[in-house]
Amino acid sequence: KNSPSRKEGMSEFDEIRLKREGIEIMKKIGSEFKWKLNNTTGVACVYFHRFYMLHSIQEFPCPSTALACLFLAGKSEDTPKKCRDIGNNALRFYSNTFRVSGHQLMDDIFAMERVVLIAMKFEFSIDLPYKFIINYANDFKSNKGYDPNMVSDIVCSAWPLVNDSFFTHLCLAWEPQVLAVSLFWLAIKL
Repeated sequence: KNSPSRKEGMSEFDEIRLKREGIEIMKKIGSEFKWKLNNTTGVACVYFHRFYMLHSIQEFPCPSTALACLFLAGKSEDTPKKCRDIGNNALRFYSNTFRVSGHQLMDDIFAMERVVLIAMKFEFSIDLPYKFIINYANDFKSNKGYDPNMVSDIVCSAWPLVNDSFFTHLCLAWEPQVLAVSLFWLAIKL
């Protein structure tokens, strides 16, 4: 309720919808680079949510921010991609969203990168819940009485729950360990 976008009059529905569209852009372009949500693309999603805790969608549209977050996450996760490649994929898949030339889009990504860097105070280190789910699964497997196949099934159920959590701001509200335990427990209950 207190996000900058909401303070500027955007409805909750529109804010959620626009952020989802930004996350979808990152997922689609990230998948083209064979990035997975459990690394570079997931980190980009966290950057994206952190950015919009400080800035409004009205001031900085989600599509451009999404591309800049992907570009930065590629660098921070040692999976860098050229700005040109990110821009070309954006134009290929989202030509109705990005109605500019490739060179203009690259300039926009570079400009937005600086804004995101400043908003994040150059803090790039992000832990995602995935590694903690694996740790918890290994703990369960090492304890007698737990079927390793059942534990593997729980991990397979928890993984998409973590993926879906990136569409929300849960990654900002809770530590990744707490999310991992919660989603592991939810997967057990499913």
